[in-house]
Amino acid sequence: MSYLSEIANLLELNESDLTEEMLLEGLESWGSISVIGFIAMADEVYGVSVMPSQLREAKTIGDLIKILNNMATTGAMIKESKESNESVV
Repeated sequence: MSYLSEIANLLELNESDLTEEMLLEGLESWGSISVIGFIAMADEVYGVSVMPSQLREAKTIGDLIKILNNMATTGAMIKESKESNESVV
């Protein structure tokens, strides 16, 4: 599933109804429960830890996608680094 479809699923909206420019504050389904759901989804689906402080700065659907993308990239780099360090030992 794409980041956008995961976010749509979390917000109980159709993916086709979302755009990256869409403001979170304008969505009835975006609130404290969705924030917790987003953090859980990021961990369960993508294996990344998102901090609440990162979500406080998010204003749009695109910002949420960037958070996931950045965390997934960073997580992959950390995992890759750990694996290469383990092979040296």
